[in-house]
Amino acid sequence: MSRQALNSSFAVSTLFMPAKNRWVLYLLVLAFGILGIWLNGWFADSVDEVSSLRLISGLLVVCGASVGFALLLREDLRQTNPGRMAAWAMVRQRGKRTYIRSAISRGFWLSAPVFIFQIAIDYWKTGSFRSALDSSWVYVALFLVIIFASYYAAIRMWDAKERDYEVSANRQNVSAHCADSTD
Repeated sequence: MSRQALNSSFAVSTLFMPAKNRWVLYLLVLAFGILGIWLNGWFADSVDEVSSLRLISGLLVVCGASVGFALLLREDLRQTNPGRMAAWAMVRQRGKRTYIRSAISRGFWLSAPVFIFQIAIDYWKTGSFRSALDSSWVYVALFLVIIFASYYAAIRMWDAKERDYEVSANRQNVSAHCADSTD
């Protein structure tokens, strides 16, 4: 695929959904993921109650939602247009520590309700809070993994955006120098 075709596909997708309303697409992908989880029988009392066709369709929907989420993230992560670079300059002024702290905070606030909801489902299925807490070590371990992943992703994202910012600044300097030399 040529660079021009790739840029036009990004332009079409951003025309379809402006950057400030991209959360709608993320919610749609999340809804499909939850539908796939439901089809997989995660909310059923027993997996024996769920047909094979429903399990396979749920797996396909979850995989499709995962791919859709990855594509949305890929499109959002590495665009170096002037607006994004100006926004990154403001984030950059606040510093790396603040950026990482906010990423960890987002990871916490996005994952905590999911785990609380899962413990509530365990309690609802068993009718005993003690048996729900017996499996809570798994949720705590997953929660800690998500917090660590938020930290790691923030560090990697900071480095990638810094490289993009420097490349963009160098491009602007080179184009300004070329424009001055032609005059």
